[in-house]
Amino acid sequence: MLIYIHGYGSNGLSEKARHYQKLFEGEAFLTPSLSTESRLAVHTLENIIQAVGHHEKVGLIGSSLGGYFAIYLANKYKLPAVLINPAIPPWDQQSVLDGENRPNMPQSFSWQAAHLERLSAYRVESPSQSLQQRLLLLQQLDDEVLDAKLALDYLPQAPQIVTSGGGHRFRGIEQYDQSVLDFFAKFLKAD
Repeated sequence: MLIYIHGYGSNGLSEKARHYQKLFEGEAFLTPSLSTESRLAVHTLENIIQAVGHHEKVGLIGSSLGGYFAIYLANKYKLPAVLINPAIPPWDQQSVLDGENRPNMPQSFSWQAAHLERLSAYRVESPSQSLQQRLLLLQQLDDEVLDAKLALDYLPQAPQIVTSGGGHRFRGIEQYDQSVLDFFAKFLKAD
């Protein structure tokens, strides 16, 4: 079972969610639309993982804030995860998220200190080497929303695919499909 975790202000019908659903056609694949309230979003994901985790192996694909949640869940449940331009750590990004430099977010979204405070409950301090080896980081350096260097510095031992150019939406993501398939094949093979 694979679960795609969208970013803040997105949903389970996003372009990336549909791309990965097509890539993993024939596999159990969920793309839930999550609440913008972090506690409710994480609670929903934990319920899904606990419900299916008894029956089958679970992998995560998280984009932006979904990548941040994926790290927390991968650590808690010992899962593999692909992270796409993840928000790491999001509360250090307040100046970007509160500022005018948010071309991909609707104007109706407004971040406040309370949002960032609630997110701190899901921070994994100093990710262990074993956790990092279960994470594949897909990072484009020209992310206009989040500082790519934070993700690279936070996960130095994780397998990484780093490209120049691109942007927060990760242009050309289909070029890395085989790497994503190979990564999950290592962790989700049937015993």
